[in-house]
Amino acid sequence: MQFVRVGNVLVPVKRQRATCFSGGTLVRTKNGLKAIADLSGRDRVLCDLNGIEIDAEIQTVTKMSSDQGFEAIVLATDKEDVVVTPDHAVGLASGGFAFVSDLKKAGGGILRTFGGRVTEVKVKGYAKLMDIYNVIIAEEDANICYSVGGVNFAASDRL
Repeated sequence: MQFVRVGNVLVPVKRQRATCFSGGTLVRTKNGLKAIADLSGRDRVLCDLNGIEIDAEIQTVTKMSSDQGFEAIVLATDKEDVVVTPDHAVGLASGGFAFVSDLKKAGGGILRTFGGRVTEVKVKGYAKLMDIYNVIIAEEDANICYSVGGVNFAASDRL
């Protein structure tokens, strides 16, 4: 049986379903880019809500650890690599969201970024992460997404 550490608690899991990023992933905050591992409830994250940019309160930042590691996918953009777990949702340029595992099957895709722009991502490779981080936004709307990386692509914790 595999165990995942959530805070100071070991939780048994039957299947790894973590929607998270590596600790160095940059997230847009009201005060600029900040590593996801350094975020706290005091930070305000810049979000897109139905095409309107807002700054939203962070409900929680969760760090999960596993001795066996978490499977992750490396997405390459023209500016940087972003390491993310397969079950995380990202915004598509065509509208809606897709899981990163779907991008893996296609070898990449065109993602929606803030300001109505798009960016192409390619699946560059795979990684094993011992620690992963996720941000939950306090805003209740299912269409909210936050900005990830220097290219500002849209990520959601709502799927």
